[in-house]
Amino acid sequence: MISVYECCKHLKHPESDAEALTDTIIKDILELQKPIISSKEISSVAHYAIKRLDNSAAVQYAAFHSVK
Repeated sequence: MISVYECCKHLKHPESDAEALTDTIIKDILELQKPIISSKEISSVAHYAIKRLDNSAAVQYAAFHSVK
């Protein structure tokens, strides 16, 4: 959640946005139904969720994480 929060700091409600995004990311990861999920897959899922909310936040997230 911390890395998600860091990329949302410029938003009006970064704490609640990061919390909601983290919930969405966890839900999306669980829906993959895979026994092993790489950190790159997690970053990719997180980036996609963040991008749906705010493109600037997604660019910032991608700058610090391995994103396809």
